[in-house]
Amino acid sequence: MTTTFQQSTSGTADLVAIDALVPAGAYRSPAREVIRDTAGAAVAELSMVQPASISRTIDAQRNVRPLPVAQRRAALHKAAEIFANSVIAGLDFEQYVALASRTSGLPIGVTRAGAHDVVAALITAFDAVWPAKPAGAAFDWREERTRTGCAVWARRGQVFAVHAPGNTPRIHGLWLQALALGYRVAIRPSRREPFTAHRLIVALRHAGFRPEDAVYLPTDHARADEIIDRADASLLEIVDHVLNKGVMLQGEVMLGVAGVDLIYLRLNALLCAADRLLPSRTGK
Repeated sequence: MTTTFQQSTSGTADLVAIDALVPAGAYRSPAREVIRDTAGAAVAELSMVQPASISRTIDAQRNVRPLPVAQRRAALHKAAEIFANSVIAGLDFEQYVALASRTSGLPIGVTRAGAHDVVAALITAFDAVWPAKPAGAAFDWREERTRTGCAVWARRGQVFAVHAPGNTPRIHGLWLQALALGYRVAIRPSRREPFTAHRLIVALRHAGFRPEDAVYLPTDHARADEIIDRADASLLEIVDHVLNKGVMLQGEVMLGVAGVDLIYLRLNALLCAADRLLPSRTGK
């Protein structure tokens, strides 16, 4: 069964209206940007938020406590079904995939696979973070065993910010783990492909998350830094931490024809910031 959420029209005929999503609900800003596909055709109208709205929104997020663990888990699972099977902003799943493909330039099959990965990430968000929890620690201070004394695994802050690129829907599967941990999340979407983040946050809100738990704040580059500055942590910081520490990547591929293995390729790569390995070029 298909359910329709937030179906509205833009100020221009035939354009999909993508509203900002703030604690008060969907917000149609007077300042809007036309989103165009790779051929230059206008396909959507995106509401842009102003600095005052950013500060009010993140202050509101900071003033609410996280939902209980069981409620967060159930809402993430329900959001997966809504994201995949509902009409949001006038688009069903296939229409959303087609529009995201047209604006990002990705082949439609790759876009569809990325969108399905977002669905999977909603379902597995808790499974992804659980191995990082110390074995003897409670996930939530509300657990009964905290009354008799035990450690509680705590977040490093309250608000998590994301500057989302527009080259793949898959990126939106990463910040869902922050919701599982109890962060309130502020998303600044790509203006090239704003549809995945919008669809996802609408689904999360209708699945049981409060408006303060996940907000959608389209803005230009000049104002984007304010979202990062006002948050406690961000996806950019995680990437920076990984690059500073370094991470080893391993993989192997077998190439063959007609069931006959011809080439075996094994890759070991170290991903880290260049200045951690290369000598300084100061003075050269």
